[in-house]
Amino acid sequence: MSLLLVTLLTGCADVAPLTSRTYEVVDAWMRVAEDENFPVPEATLNLDLDAGTAAFFDTDGVEIATANLDLWPRADWPEGCPTNFSATAMETASLDIEVLDLGGFEIFSPILVAACPDGGRLVLRDNRDVGLDPCDGATRCVDFE
Repeated sequence: MSLLLVTLLTGCADVAPLTSRTYEVVDAWMRVAEDENFPVPEATLNLDLDAGTAAFFDTDGVEIATANLDLWPRADWPEGCPTNFSATAMETASLDIEVLDLGGFEIFSPILVAACPDGGRLVLRDNRDVGLDPCDGATRCVDFE
């Protein structure tokens, strides 16, 4: 009984992992939209953790950019989806590219964040403090599923 109480009080962190697969853009967001009709990128992302790369393609399959991944140490992963007793650690990786331009939607110092609760959604955003949602604190954010 005391072990159960200690577990409940300290909480358990679930993990939203990055997963190798192909993702498609489902939405995009800007903190301050200079133009209310900003372009929502039409792109796919091929994430290959074994190769350590993120490759972005336009709708015609033409490569926009390929970047190497720098996986963050587990201790630096942001946590989201909090409950009374736990939160979900969102695996994160930096991309080795200064500016990623997805058809006029530019992301500076891009990172990838596996969105909680399970990493089924992936967010491409600028490298700023990440809040409880992977887009919190971003200047620009692109949702991939």
